[in-house]
Amino acid sequence: MKWFWGSIFTVLLCFVISPAHAGLIEEMVILERSYIPALVLTNQPAKPASSVAESMRRLITAWSQFKNNLNQSDREDQALKKAIEDSERHINEANGEVAAGKRKEAHESLEAIRILIWKARQAKGIVYLPDRLTAFHEEMEEFFSLAVGQTGEAGKLKRLLGELSSQWSNVENMKLDRQMFGFSDEKVTSFAKLVKQEREILNQLASLISSSDPQGLANAARAMKSTFSQTYQLFGDFNGL
Repeated sequence: MKWFWGSIFTVLLCFVISPAHAGLIEEMVILERSYIPALVLTNQPAKPASSVAESMRRLITAWSQFKNNLNQSDREDQALKKAIEDSERHINEANGEVAAGKRKEAHESLEAIRILIWKARQAKGIVYLPDRLTAFHEEMEEFFSLAVGQTGEAGKLKRLLGELSSQWSNVENMKLDRQMFGFSDEKVTSFAKLVKQEREILNQLASLISSSDPQGLANAARAMKSTFSQTYQLFGDFNGL
């Protein structure tokens, strides 16, 4: 009986809460598909300029559609409104930087956007899987820099790794909504494989921190970053790029 009422409560909760943000989340998913390729390609010096420019064109189009499709309530939401204003400024900056051949600067401009939108979603109480990847990314970059540069003390690396492990647990514990993100069977399989692979790398890093193998630690940190990147990129649409 407890199970029955618990199930009923869960169903009712979904119907009461989810519709409030369903349209906004759907628009954010669509935006993400164009945002991620632009973010990734501006970080690839060898990528043809035409592909990078096309990724920015798609992002600008998707951004315009995202803003136009917001309902009145979301337009008036102060946290989201501020995030949109700041994000638009960064997009315009990135577009100019790409045109000037300044990919690194463009990448940094675009990088700020996922933090801004993540914080806006948090303020609205939206739980969104790519945000959990973004949270992991912030700690990952610091750990990566220390491990590869071989400048981190074991104590600090252990602390950061503990935080990374906790952040990755948040990814593991959130069910992938394949319908919402439009994931094919292949993408679903890849996501599960990469999530498992990242956990294995994190476990490997834990043993390497205490070892006398700084090169092994650096190599594992590189594998961690690469696996994360592959996971995050699954949420973008790179067709034709």
